[in-house]
Amino acid sequence: MIVRISEISGPKGLTRELGDKVKSQIGDHWKEDTVTLDFEGVTVASPSFLDEAVGHIVQQLSKAELSLKLKTQNEPKDFEFAWNSMVQARRMRASQKR
Repeated sequence: MIVRISEISGPKGLTRELGDKVKSQIGDHWKEDTVTLDFEGVTVASPSFLDEAVGHIVQQLSKAELSLKLKTQNEPKDFEFAWNSMVQARRMRASQKR
């Protein structure tokens, strides 16, 4: 499944509300198939946007499983920083719950 972020959020995926729309589109597809987030045309993706969109998936999967189930393409500038911030925060929250 390919999710075209710009069709949902426009060029700036900045808010949790827009992330929630992405999350709704993904639904449970990630459990059965690889989900690819296509950021073509998106100039910014914040950690809070990413957290709302896919944080629930990140929290449930190991790093190896995550790389098989969730892919990204055409990432905006500084995407890696936003992604890593979101992943680190989710993993920290998950470890505190244990």
